[in-house]
Amino acid sequence: MKKLNYFLITLFFISLFFFSCASNNNGAKTGPKAAVYLEGNPTTGYSWVLESQSNKNLKLVNQEYKERLGSQGAVGAGGEFIFDFAATKSGETELTFVYARPWNKNDFATKKSVIAIIDEDLKITYKY
Repeated sequence: MKKLNYFLITLFFISLFFFSCASNNNGAKTGPKAAVYLEGNPTTGYSWVLESQSNKNLKLVNQEYKERLGSQGAVGAGGEFIFDFAATKSGETELTFVYARPWNKNDFATKKSVIAIIDEDLKITYKY
C-alpha cells in the first residue's frame, strides 16, 4: 500500500510538471483561436499552404484537413483545409495561401489572400 501511495504521488507530480511545460507559451499572451477554412481536395495532389503573413500578429497553432460531412470514405471527395491561428498582438495582417502540390510550390493552381483584423482583446475577424 505504501508503494502504491508513493507511486501515485510521484505520478501526480510528474503529470503536473508535464502539464505546466506543455501550457508554457514563454510568457506571450495569445487570444482565442480562430480558423481560416479553405475548400480543397488532396486526392488531386493539391493542398492549401500558408505562403506568407504580412506581419507577426498571428501564430499558426494547428492545421488539418477534414473531409466534407457526409462524404467520409467516398473516394475523391473534397473537404476543408483548416488553419487555426491565435493572435499575439492587435492590428491587421494579410495571410496568403496557395493551393499547390507539395513537390512544386512555385506552380500553384490558385492563390488566396485573407485579411485578419485583431482587436485589443486579441479576437480575430477574417475578411475573405
